[in-house]
Amino acid sequence: MEKFTVDEWLRLHNLRVSQVTNIVESYTYSTLFDPCPEEFTVVESAEELWQAYGAAMLEALPELREVIQKTVLETTRFFSVSGIENPETTYCPKTHSVIVKMDYGHDIWDALHVAHEFGHALQYHAMGQKFVPPIIREAAAFLCELIVIDALLDQDHGLAQAMDETRYDAGEFYSFDCGNELITAISRMDAPYRYSLNYPVARALADHVYSSERNISDVFYNRITVGAVIPTVNALLDVEADLKSGIDRHTAVG
Repeated sequence: MEKFTVDEWLRLHNLRVSQVTNIVESYTYSTLFDPCPEEFTVVESAEELWQAYGAAMLEALPELREVIQKTVLETTRFFSVSGIENPETTYCPKTHSVIVKMDYGHDIWDALHVAHEFGHALQYHAMGQKFVPPIIREAAAFLCELIVIDALLDQDHGLAQAMDETRYDAGEFYSFDCGNELITAISRMDAPYRYSLNYPVARALADHVYSSERNISDVFYNRITVGAVIPTVNALLDVEADLKSGIDRHTAVG
């Protein structure tokens, strides 16, 4: 997809410029829980986190038991890849294997990265080499972050809250930096597609699916259409904006 244009990217996801603009300009990110007053340092190994996240996903999504167990047991994991800049998850068609690579640094950011890559791996196990639109790819990873954080609250309160705050801090990159990049890109439809354009819409989509408690499994199995869900997200954003400005949509004035 690296040779795609922004126009082709929009059409692939059945999105309109106005929908994307509204998400970037109106969507706000928040924590799931109240801020945690104490600083938290992750001491667990990446492998321990992988197992814990698998258990959390099983508890939250028992209908996906088979594919979650496959993700936990059969994903090839390299957590100490020196020099790798960003974590990555790939699918190898020849061996039908899912491979996760990262340089785990025992901090809270990497704890969140493990959850993110677990979401990618789960979707690869569910879909194999079938094509999945990139916004749905990233939505699955962001959705996994939310599920894990919420499920861990009763098991490891400190870890869950620290990950929640870190996810909020990451919004500065996904919402503002990538959002501004996306606004610039859609102003010129023949501009080249870049993978970072997916992040603002994918994160908004994941937040909406999780908060509405609908279509969660569909995201991992690519049974959801971005263009069909985003109008609902935008409608909610419009209502929130009206509430903030004291306007009632159902009241005619003047």
